[in-house]
Order: sequence, then C-alpha cells, then structure tokens
Amino acid sequence: MHAKLRTALAPTLGLAVVPAAVGDNSGGFDASWNALRDVELRSAVEKFYTDTFNDDAQIRRYFAPGYVQHVDGKTLRFDEFLTHLGFLRRATKSLCFEVIDALYTEGLLADRHRVHFVKDNGETAEVEVLAFLRIEDGRIVELNELTQVIRGDEADRALGSRLC
Repeated sequence: MHAKLRTALAPTLGLAVVPAAVGDNSGGFDASWNALRDVELRSAVEKFYTDTFNDDAQIRRYFAPGYVQHVDGKTLRFDEFLTHLGFLRRATKSLCFEVIDALYTEGLLADRHRVHFVKDNGETAEVEVLAFLRIEDGRIVELNELTQVIRGDEADRALGSRLC
C-alpha cells in the first residue's frame, strides 16, 4: 500500500485530497457509531485511523474542510494536516494503530491509542496518543491530541505533528 501511495504523492509531496463541500452531510461518523460499544467501538476506531492513513478518499469522508488539529502544543490546519500525513507515509515502512480505550457520543470521539511505527531506516517506535475529536455533520472539525513515546527516541514524539 505504501509504494502505491508514495508513487501518487511523489510530484507534490502532499496529498491529492479535496475536502468535502460545506453542507455535504455524507460524513463517516453517522448514527451507527452511537450503538458501538467496547470491542466493536475500538475496532471501528482502529479502522477509521487505518483507513484515513492509507486512503485519501477516507480523509474527505471523515474530515471537515475547516478541520483543525492541536497536537502537543502545535496547531495544524487542514492543508498542514495533509502535509503531515504525506510526511508520515514517506517516513514509515509500516504503521499500525492499537486502540486501547474509546468512547463515542454524538459530537465527540475520545480515545487512547498506540501507534506502532517501523521507520524507513528500520528503527521502531511506539507512541501513545490521547485524542479528543469534535465532530459536526459526521465529520471531524477539531482534534486535540497529547502524545508520549512508549518505545523509541524522544524525537519520535514529533511524528505526531511533523510536516517534513
């Protein structure tokens, strides 16, 4: 999957994503999320993270055009978020998400997850993330995250917000 994405991203070093139009209510967080509990919810959140990391179409489905991300004291707007994802795709051989805790209510997804990385240089890292996602009309409008390195270099903490 990474090779195909890297080929598509090579010319711009960004992502080819057009955000959903304002008023487009076909977002990924629909009423079915309200019924998810425990293992089902954690699995759905893992799928959300994996899908949005690997598939540009899912970014449009889940993120609002005015999306803002606050991570470890840094703020990324939608276009910077796309640049950040492009960087992660280039800097990692593999990346997987392990959701430990999750809670969803209409308008809010809160979770604690770990991201397991294999960087392009072969080094591994594990970062724990506390994430609070504010959702409107089925799409994320704001994300607040705090990260801590579980395994790897302290510099790996910057993987949560690096642009290049």
